[in-house]
Amino acid sequence: ELKKQGADSWIIDVRENPGGINVEQVTGRFVAGGEIMGYNSNRQSRDPMKVSNDLQNSPNKGKPFSPALPLTLLMDDVSASSSEMLALAVRDFNLGPLIGVKTAGALGHTAAYPLGDGSAISVTVDEYESRNGEKVNGTGVSPDITVERTIDDLVSGNDPQLKAGVEYLEKLIAKKN
Repeated sequence: ELKKQGADSWIIDVRENPGGINVEQVTGRFVAGGEIMGYNSNRQSRDPMKVSNDLQNSPNKGKPFSPALPLTLLMDDVSASSSEMLALAVRDFNLGPLIGVKTAGALGHTAAYPLGDGSAISVTVDEYESRNGEKVNGTGVSPDITVERTIDDLVSGNDPQLKAGVEYLEKLIAKKN
């Protein structure tokens, strides 16, 4: 549908996105269902998380968008959790470059344990690992192309990260034509 309207590429923007749910469904728009996109690991197990596109309500149910279009993903230091899982999937499946700055590094599940004085301690009980074995809980996902965005940029309406994404895709598309 978007291709018919002239779309020739994708920019996925997960900046300022602390995460959410259904990352396997979002990944399924670009990768075949059933592919392992990563693992949730703890001391007892390493459980695969698989790409899914079964919930798509379209003729492409069970398949990624077709034809595949070039893409890039924009991220920042607030991008966390499922946003980071998506960034890792974009990298692991070679879908396009990650542009921006290192993400938050929030890819672990925690459990709170109450202490006798009424306080509690929160302990990481499992963490996400990419399909290629990258563990970034506590460190974050590094971009392929580092582009800063300052407060002055935000105030002036300048978006150097978006500009870098558009320029990358324009050059890539020009090479193909």
